[in-house]
Amino acid sequence: MTTEYKQLIKKLDKKEYAPVYLIEGEEPFYLDRLTHYFEEKILQPEERDFNLITLYGKDATFQDIVSACRRYPMFADRQLVILKEAASFKDINELIGYIEKPMPSTIFLIQYKHKKLPDKSKLLDAVKRKGEHFLSKPLKEKDMPSWITQYGREHGLTIGQKEAETLSSHLGVDLQKIANEIDKVRINLKNETVLTAQHISTFIGISKEYNLYELPELITNANQHERLFAMLHYMLSVPESAPMPVITTMLYSHYSRIYMARYLPNNIDDSKKKDMLGSWKLALYEDLAKKMHPAIPDRALRIIAEYNTKSVGINSHDTPAAMLKELVMKLVQLNNGWI
Repeated sequence: MTTEYKQLIKKLDKKEYAPVYLIEGEEPFYLDRLTHYFEEKILQPEERDFNLITLYGKDATFQDIVSACRRYPMFADRQLVILKEAASFKDINELIGYIEKPMPSTIFLIQYKHKKLPDKSKLLDAVKRKGEHFLSKPLKEKDMPSWITQYGREHGLTIGQKEAETLSSHLGVDLQKIANEIDKVRINLKNETVLTAQHISTFIGISKEYNLYELPELITNANQHERLFAMLHYMLSVPESAPMPVITTMLYSHYSRIYMARYLPNNIDDSKKKDMLGSWKLALYEDLAKKMHPAIPDRALRIIAEYNTKSVGINSHDTPAAMLKELVMKLVQLNNGWI
């Protein structure tokens, strides 16, 4: 979990409440968790019937919101007003007047999900002066294995590098989906402390023998073609195991990092390299960049982009299986210097 998220939760656990909270961003995972925290932890169960007011941006008016915020709590020290889907509320800047002079006994949560306010937003400035602001940014693909490892640790599961990359490659960057799958394993294996490939295969349905995350490395490793073609055969016989959008995304990431590794300045420090290329595979990309002809990554990225376009039905009527086979074979031939 992000440092900012932990800090905010720590304050809330200590009951250090601000009168106004703005939680926003494109990644809904943390926003949903924060909203749930407010709904379940701020008020006592017996206080919620009278003092928890939930409004929705697409339906609420300015008067509805301000009237709710300015009422006094009933049989409690405070009340909680939550404005969900605030990105749909057209007159959101009108709330600045209330934010500047908030009701001391009201906690007002503005949930601005799937978007973020402009950096120069007057509403954002007002919230930062009077309350708390939390921005939930989408994670980059290269950061997913580390996030998965950390999430597992926080839930009593040790998740190794290989297993984290397996989950990342199959589940993408959808934090909620990944969390749900890890939670599923946790529920079924209450006494286990380590997540294994067998657990992933049994409870998440990802083959422990043929994992997508291996595909890019097998393509660029001339000594692993036997295993590559065995994996390709499996993927062609089980199409749902290898959706083309996932394949092209992984391959594009792989070759783009090889490309970056070749052209990074010599004086760049290791921490910067790890941030750009991923700490777990830094040595791999640097090694491939040295061995590979400099024209190959550029050509590979063009081929992958072409098949990514074809996979959504543009300039192609081929089946996903046919496209996958063509794509892999072209990249293998490219690496061998045949095209």
